[in-house]
Amino acid sequence: MGLLGGFASHEELHNVTLDRFGGEAEIYLRNITLRGEAGEQSGDAPHSPFAGLDVTFYATPDFALTGGAQYTDSTVHGLARLEWQPASLSGLSVFAGGEWGNNFSKVVAGIAFHFGSKGVTLMDRDRKYDPIFGLFNFPELQNIGYGAAPL
Repeated sequence: MGLLGGFASHEELHNVTLDRFGGEAEIYLRNITLRGEAGEQSGDAPHSPFAGLDVTFYATPDFALTGGAQYTDSTVHGLARLEWQPASLSGLSVFAGGEWGNNFSKVVAGIAFHFGSKGVTLMDRDRKYDPIFGLFNFPELQNIGYGAAPL
């Protein structure tokens, strides 16, 4: 059906800190996942609320397309991502994605290996085994003189 939970994170880049805490929820509708999060951030970054909403469409159980938007410190940025898990290489996936917004853009691509999920589809892995990774929120640090972490 879905997921409901809380989270907290602490990040540091060049001795600048970003702390976040909040709640998250996911709703599973056949081959679509709706995901939202909201909370508060502090540290050296501007103290402000943040929120995000993503929609993931599973074209097949092993190919996902995600789009969404994030709100932080009165700014909004968009995101897009695709991920594919070859059926013959269970646990391994290939991904690419990007984020863009107010004087900010980022492109990421790579290969991920997920331990303990052998024989599981990408959709089942995302919903049952592997929560969304909530770190590397450095775009917020641009407001205090630091850019996103180099890739």
